[in-house]
Order: sequence, then structure tokens, then C-alpha cells
Amino acid sequence: MSPTSVAKMHAILSEASVRTEVGGPAVLREQLDHLVTLSRLPNVTIQVLRFEAGAHLADRSGFALLAFEPDDPPLGYIETLAGELFLESSRDMARLSAAYDNLRTLAMSPAESMKFIKELSEDAT
Repeated sequence: MSPTSVAKMHAILSEASVRTEVGGPAVLREQLDHLVTLSRLPNVTIQVLRFEAGAHLADRSGFALLAFEPDDPPLGYIETLAGELFLESSRDMARLSAAYDNLRTLAMSPAESMKFIKELSEDAT
């Protein structure tokens, strides 16, 4: 990444991940508020995939698509109970990209997602 480049992040979080309480309600509220703060950064996009979206192409595990310099090939990353998997083949990257596009379409918009997360934060007691 060149010195003038800014890393970008687009996270699609399941509704379960933003509702699951770990450490008590105060910790959950702090985590949700932190997501809202991060979403205000110009290089961060956060979407929430509601339960109502139903089954999707990534309903069995999460994954990450990593892109580097324009000339560098992208990399897929999946964490499993048995360890990490790094995917590089064009076939694997096409599958992950299709799943990512599917999730982006099914998830709430970034604005709707932040409204939802703020409401969850207010309800955390």
C-alpha cells in the first residue's frame, strides 16, 4: 500500500453478532457505540444482515476478502475450528466475491444499519 493510500474496510455483520452479549449489557452498549463511531470514518462501511434476510451464501462461516495494491492479487481468508485458510485461486475468489455481493445486497444499507445499531445500544440495559 502506498504511503498516501488509506486502508478501506467494509464489514457485513450478522444480526446475531450485534445482539450477542459478552461481558454484560454495558460492554455490549460500548461495543455498539464503537461501531457507530467507526462507521463515521470515511474509509469504513458497516452493514447489518438481519435475521429476516434468511439463508445466504455465507450462512455457515464468515470470511474476509483482502485487496492490496492494484497489481497484487486479492486473497480470501476463512477462519475455521481447524485453523485458518488462505484462498488465492481465481475459482475460490470468484465464489467469495459472489458471496460478498450477495451479502451486500441482502444486508441493510449502511444508514439503516447504523440506525439499527443505535437502537440496540439504547435498548441494552
